Amino acid sequence: MPDYHIGTEDILDIGNAYIEDFMPKTWYDAARKYTKSIFATYFLQKGRVKRKTPSEKGTFNIKVGRNEGTRVTGFFDKLAPPRTDLFKKGEFYWTWQDSSFLLDIREPSFQRQGAELEQFDYLKGQEQDMFDGFFEKNDEWLLSLAAAPNDGEDGHPVPWGLPYMLTPSTTAEVGRNGLNPSTYDDKYGIDTTLEKYKGYRNTTFTLSAISDLDGLAKMEKAMRRCDFKSYKKVSPETEPTCDFLILSHPDWFYDYSTYLKTHNDNVQRDGGRYASGKSSLAGHVYQGVDWIEVEQFADDESLAYDTTKPIYGLDLSTIEVCTYGDWFMKKKKAIMQTDAPNTAAIVMDSGYNIVLRSARSNFRGRLAA
Repeated sequence: MPDYHIGTEDILDIGNAYIEDFMPKTWYDAARKYTKSIFATYFLQKGRVKRKTPSEKGTFNIKVGRNEGTRVTGFFDKLAPPRTDLFKKGEFYWTWQDSSFLLDIREPSFQRQGAELEQFDYLKGQEQDMFDGFFEKNDEWLLSLAAAPNDGEDGHPVPWGLPYMLTPSTTAEVGRNGLNPSTYDDKYGIDTTLEKYKGYRNTTFTLSAISDLDGLAKMEKAMRRCDFKSYKKVSPETEPTCDFLILSHPDWFYDYSTYLKTHNDNVQRDGGRYASGKSSLAGHVYQGVDWIEVEQFADDESLAYDTTKPIYGLDLSTIEVCTYGDWFMKKKKAIMQTDAPNTAAIVMDSGYNIVLRSARSNFRGRLAA
């Protein structure tokens, strides 16, 4: 009986058959280092991924001016219609990523007769690891501030993260004080230090405790001040839908857990019944809004580690993951490695960035200095 083996000519067929017929279409359990992937769970759902026309850089329109065209008039008054530049164009650069794993025909699962199913199980494990790495890396970028200028001059910009989109302030009271990110001269090309662009500032406050008179009171006020509605909607204005989510440092999250347990005596048989909004392992709920802890903010090995203990209130309807055409998590057929003739690579490419369309519909709190 001849020896069974898979040769170099077969490895591309194995990889390609897997891509075409066995590649899973879901990736909800992608996080491994942390309990969940913030990027996968909250930013890639509900139609938030928007396919854009490929271009050198992406742009979006923000209405920042007012004509002030209403006045009191009398009979026979002459018209004096004003005209002001109403719009400012926001800009962002595309960030490119590749994720990959290797196959080697000398690995035992490729050389044993009757191991076809084992081969595909092996590929599934490799693919899952690729997804884990993709989401963990993009979580890090989402939750941290990229080093300035991050403008693509070196060809390797990273996606904009929440600390770029929503900036903190040391002002204690709730107000629209979120200016340009630290070390940056603007935000998406918009200089928020200028009075004419103040409408693109996010809401801020500081807190010392999760209590009725401090943190919770300020969060309630901030959420109400972020709920903007059109007086009379005119298409194609994009109106926020108040699809809110709270992300916070774990300390605030567990302080709120303690607050819940001590503010409701009707626990019945479950001493932790009011430690969470839904079940013992679900996130909290505040003002009807899901509240999720972000482990990375407290992990001193993470790029997102933050001693200011941030708490973000996000209207996810104002945040878009903009993709470069269909180049997002785009998987290719297996590619032979010319410098390693026994190996092939399966590659997933992504070109995208994250856009904040309405800064004032979101807030960022921080620990009081």
